[in-house]
Amino acid sequence: MKLLSGDVLPVVYVGINMIKVIVLISYLIAMSLCDIKDREVPVVVLVLFSINGVLNMIPKALGQGIYPDILLIIPGILLVILAKCGGRNIGMADGIVIAGIGASLSIREYAVFALALVMLTFAIAAVYICKGKKGGERIAYIPVIGIAYIVSAVYSLASSMF
Repeated sequence: MKLLSGDVLPVVYVGINMIKVIVLISYLIAMSLCDIKDREVPVVVLVLFSINGVLNMIPKALGQGIYPDILLIIPGILLVILAKCGGRNIGMADGIVIAGIGASLSIREYAVFALALVMLTFAIAAVYICKGKKGGERIAYIPVIGIAYIVSAVYSLASSMF
């Protein structure tokens, strides 16, 4: 079958992946703007983002199964539980977004995302410490999650081209 030969398949994969990336980045930009402006994210947007994450799991389930990838939503679920138990210091939306991203990524993509997220969080903490900020201040964390996702998406798309 010439259509699915070695030259066309990577292009199709990158095209489908690019659509997923554009949709996720669009959601993350919308949620980031709400998080910065209002310090909360509308429930409707979170529900749509979660549905998008579940829909992104369907091709993985049909291909190789989702057992290893289903584990990637656990950090987000744990963050939601921690937010529920710990008061308002951690936003539940942050956990829902991390779970939705986990549902959308492969293990390799999630590893890059998690590493970028930890490094960005460390950099923000260092800036806050150097500026002498108090520990009780809240920051909009969804933009940080969005930047980490963009880093992982660029890495993933670049590595799939070569």
